[in-house]
Order: sequence, then C-alpha cells, then structure tokens
Amino acid sequence: MSKDVEVIFSEEKKGQFKIGQRKKVKLGYAQNYLFPQKLAIMVSHENEDYIQTVQTKAAAHNEHLKKNAQDIKSKIDGQTITTVHKVHDDIKLYGSVSAQDIVQMLNDTLNVTVDRYDIRLPQPIKTVGVYTVNVVIHEEIEITINVDVQAEAVKEDNKNKKKKTTRNKKDQDKQEKS
Repeated sequence: MSKDVEVIFSEEKKGQFKIGQRKKVKLGYAQNYLFPQKLAIMVSHENEDYIQTVQTKAAAHNEHLKKNAQDIKSKIDGQTITTVHKVHDDIKLYGSVSAQDIVQMLNDTLNVTVDRYDIRLPQPIKTVGVYTVNVVIHEEIEITINVDVQAEAVKEDNKNKKKKTTRNKKDQDKQEKS
C-alpha cells in the first residue's frame, strides 16, 4: 500500500541517480531523504519552472562531463597499469583486484580523477594475466585500459631453507648419552 511519487533529481549521486533524471520513488524515501537534502523535487505543474532550470543545469553538467571524459580519454586510453600481488598455485591471487584497486592505481600513476563507479569490471580479478577494463565516465565516450596482474617474485631463500626439526626430550636424552 505504499505510494510512489515521481521526482526529478536536482543533484547527482554517482551509482544512484543523475542530475535531471526522472524516476518514481517511494513517498517515504522522497519525503525523508531526497526533499530535505534538496537532492530532488516532485514533478508537478507548480514546479515546472524549477524543472526547466534543473534540465538546463543537467544539460550543462552533461557537457562538462563529456569534456572531462575526452580529456581523461586522451590521457589513459590504451594505457597499461601493472599491479603485483602474492599468488599461490602460480596463478591464483591471495585476495583479488577490485574496481577500487584499479581506481587507486589510475589516480596515482596517471594523475587522473576517476571514480569507482566509472570502472566497468563485471567481477574482481582473481588470477594472474592481462585484462581489458572499460572506463565509462560519459555514456558516449568509451575508454579502455589494460590491467596487467603479475605474480610477486618468490624469494629464493625461502625455497632453499631447510626446515628446522625439533626433537622431543627422549631424542635429546639419547643423543646426550651417546
């Protein structure tokens, strides 16, 4: 018996909604969260002037995002970023490489600002190899990067180390008597 209301969003929240987007939401969500935070307004005849303002703001924001995406594409399209992780069985990673890890590497190494919602990674990377990852900052601009996941070099000292054997008291006593 919950009532849905149609709202238009006046702000953008990545991963949830975009500025200028019309959507039906639950009345309680709109009244308790969206309206007090000034994230959305209700679609009605009284709000048509403000809706026009929001739509022009959305168009300007969309153009700004497109320009920003073009700049980022010129910097990172086709680039390869490399990460080194500990592995077992020569290919399986301890843990995984997630979208957040890729964002961190992009922002640190290539000096761009990318959000985790911009990375299109269907599932975290769990094996060694080279992966093609899409970065979508704007719907019209497709950016691809390569993520090279490499195994961490194993120290030779650890492989050649002999295991120390511990002797129990009986063995120590026998050795002392002889």
